[in-house]
Amino acid sequence: MISKILLTLFVCIFFQHAKSQKAEIIASTDSIAAEINALPLKEEESLFIEFSTAAGIATSYSYKKEVVKVARSLQLPYGIWQTNYYYQNGKLVLIEDIEETHLINENGEIDYSSKEQNYCGRFYFSHNALIVSKEKGEKRNASETLFNEQMELIQAKLYLVGY
Repeated sequence: MISKILLTLFVCIFFQHAKSQKAEIIASTDSIAAEINALPLKEEESLFIEFSTAAGIATSYSYKKEVVKVARSLQLPYGIWQTNYYYQNGKLVLIEDIEETHLINENGEIDYSSKEQNYCGRFYFSHNALIVSKEKGEKRNASETLFNEQMELIQAKLYLVGY
């Protein structure tokens, strides 16, 4: 009986500690991203990207000769898909994934000058492993709803080393 109580207590403490660590990682990483965005970044070379249904660019930004951010923007038939990769000391710390959809005007046509955000995902990394994610909204394309950690790590590494 006492061992069950101790085990339950241990499990509660463990999960509370893990939850606390995730909150610390989120706060710390959000702070890093805010600091990076406030830096006087140097825009580096851009890479043209083409998929079967989208095209766009990936642009590296450096500070003191170190890539700290890569912004990838893809134009989709229905909107814009923006992904920002944030690095600290050459390691991926955050992927911010934003999807915005163009609005339909009163004539039933796509209004390319207006858009609304329908999805925002923030994926927090430590030592090349996804630690925690926060997602709000839904992606328009159902096939893109699953976050592919390994594919994103490969892309993040390619962007970091210059494609």
